[in-house]
Amino acid sequence: MWRCQIFLRLGGKNAAARVAVQAAVYGLSYCYGAFYTIVLFRQLVNAIQARASFESVLGLLAVFCAMGVANTLLKGWYEHRFVPRSDCAIEQALAASVYQKAASADLACFEDSGYYDRMGRAAATARESALAALDAMSDLLATAFILVANALYVVWVDGTLLPLIALPAALALHWQRKKGALEGRMEEACEPYRRRTAYARRVSLLKEYAQEIRLTGAGKIAAARFREGCAGLMRVARERGWRIALYEIGAEFLLRVVLYAGLYGYAAWRYLACAAFTLGDFAAISGAINNVVWFVEKSGEHIATLRKQAHAAGQLDAFMREEVRVRGGSEPCAFQNEIMLKDIRFSYPGAKRAALTGVSLTLRRGESIALVGENGAGKTTLVKLLLRLYDPEAGEILLDGRPYCAYRLDSLRAQFAVAFQDSRLYPFSVSENVRAGRVESEEAVREALNRAGLAGLAPSRAVTREFDADGWNPSGGQAQRLFAARVFASGAPIAILDEPSAMLNPLAEEALFAALREGSRGRTTIFISHRLTSVKWVDRVVMMQNGTIAEQGTHEELLARGGAYARLFFAQAERYRKEGAPHET
Repeated sequence: MWRCQIFLRLGGKNAAARVAVQAAVYGLSYCYGAFYTIVLFRQLVNAIQARASFESVLGLLAVFCAMGVANTLLKGWYEHRFVPRSDCAIEQALAASVYQKAASADLACFEDSGYYDRMGRAAATARESALAALDAMSDLLATAFILVANALYVVWVDGTLLPLIALPAALALHWQRKKGALEGRMEEACEPYRRRTAYARRVSLLKEYAQEIRLTGAGKIAAARFREGCAGLMRVARERGWRIALYEIGAEFLLRVVLYAGLYGYAAWRYLACAAFTLGDFAAISGAINNVVWFVEKSGEHIATLRKQAHAAGQLDAFMREEVRVRGGSEPCAFQNEIMLKDIRFSYPGAKRAALTGVSLTLRRGESIALVGENGAGKTTLVKLLLRLYDPEAGEILLDGRPYCAYRLDSLRAQFAVAFQDSRLYPFSVSENVRAGRVESEEAVREALNRAGLAGLAPSRAVTREFDADGWNPSGGQAQRLFAARVFASGAPIAILDEPSAMLNPLAEEALFAALREGSRGRTTIFISHRLTSVKWVDRVVMMQNGTIAEQGTHEELLARGGAYARLFFAQAERYRKEGAPHET
């Protein structure tokens, strides 16, 4: 259960305050309950038995009413004022920790299904498990205090009741702890199946899949995956649930039958057969026995919850301790002259063939470069190494003569403005999509939209209709223009554009590349393109084949050589002549 301390650590001062305040509020509430079940009942019964006047108990009733009013006000403030704000603050702190960890993870992690399971459990743990554990911690503190107080009162009245309380209570708590451990392991076994059903549900409901589901059999496949996930969940419940049920039944039997019947029966015998105490004492003992059983049951539930959440806390802790291989240095980065790649080799995790082999390349400040080649040649992989999303297996990358690893990651990546072919638009405003958290000036946003051919688009308009019925749903070509605007708005010294015109028609493509030529002056600009005619104006063309650099030079130089670039260029030109110009989507 000690593992649950990670919730206190990541939740910060709000988590500690939650435990302290809830323990105090619930402790006072339990004291109020113990007051009327023990003190008030004892005094009332003794007064009735002695035929005392009503005035003799009036003061006690007034204290009881005052305590009830105070308890009601305190719990109302706690549940409706303190808890909602506390929940939000704790959730924000925990989620920020998890998201920062996920954002700092190596990109290779996201190609590992096991990492997705661990990340999914951590994300779920960041709220549900944390709040459940914090509530259990605080209530267990309050419950333990009042349980000990009630048990001491019972033992004070009659010490022979101690073993009748201690033995079944200890065994019941132990079984509840075992039950919690089994529930934690059951949750872990269910996670892959829950992820599968959640994905199938998401595919069935999201707009991105709506068109294909209606036109293909993908919906049936998603439904089959959903059924497989449900079958897996039922199988786990069938195989593991019976043991949990046995511990639950055993603990309930000890509490409801052995403890209740044993304590009440013994107390009744001591009163009736031995006249060991007064009727008022018997009423007080009965109330205390009821409290003891109830608080033992509550303590068992909290221990089971903490044991269950300790499993989730361990998974969260393991996720937070995941080793990061791509680590930054301590030096700030400011690109001045050149980036050199020396004899680079790289393979994706689990791949049998290297994605890059023996790649050596120099990128100079202010130079425009086109990375060209067929699919799978290694163009995008090379860019990911430049961005240090991965590190090479062999060779090294130098920026202004210093190893890449010497620079802080955030500072290094801030040198690049990137528009990948699979970049994403967010359901934020147009301005926020262009700024992407790096550009503050709205004037820069407007200028970037103008350059990208989106002059009539209001920066404040929402992108997509996910949260705004009047939002803008861009076409594929318009989305590419918006990605280009993101690069235009950035002041980064290196711009990378991956297939920036794949969805544009020739006229729109020519206009965009004219804007790119103008906007890239003084910048190092890297274009990735399959369409060679669109990048023939660059300073240098780098032709890649099978993870290596086949040749490089200006467009004219490569055509004159008659090598791989020339063959691909003329093949594309012939196909383009026969098939005609593509249309913007």
